[in-house]
Amino acid sequence: MKYDKSNKTKKLLKKELNAAFTIEAAVIVPISLMIVMTILFLSFYLHDLVTVTAVNEYVIYEAAHDMKEDQYAAQDLAETILSGKLLTAKDACVSITAGKNKASSVISAVFTAPLDLIKTMMGNMSEISSSIDVSNLNGREQLIIYKAVMDGIEDIFAE
Repeated sequence: MKYDKSNKTKKLLKKELNAAFTIEAAVIVPISLMIVMTILFLSFYLHDLVTVTAVNEYVIYEAAHDMKEDQYAAQDLAETILSGKLLTAKDACVSITAGKNKASSVISAVFTAPLDLIKTMMGNMSEISSSIDVSNLNGREQLIIYKAVMDGIEDIFAE
């Protein structure tokens, strides 16, 4: 007697599934997968935000102290560092201005997520931006400016 494999397969296919399993497979699993994907991309977003902020802090001090003459060197440094560190953010734009008394830096990048539903669940966070201003005055000049500002504030409130 020969073993009939197709007959056994037909019996397995005809067996009805439990209703709870069907609902779980159709509704609960996709919702839980979307929640897990949202948490994953939220962690990617936070990683990129921390990376952009850290690079901005590093580069602004380089621009303020060492690269006063050539601020484009600091921009190139920031773009080089960011090119390999960002996970999902693209199109990083670096703007650094360094002058005699201060330096300012702005880094922005566009966060990309694969599905619009994930963007909606994350609250449409689509841009990562970090801005820092640094004064490179010496201590005496900073105290003079601080005293002038405080005197001006006292004069305003004295009236």
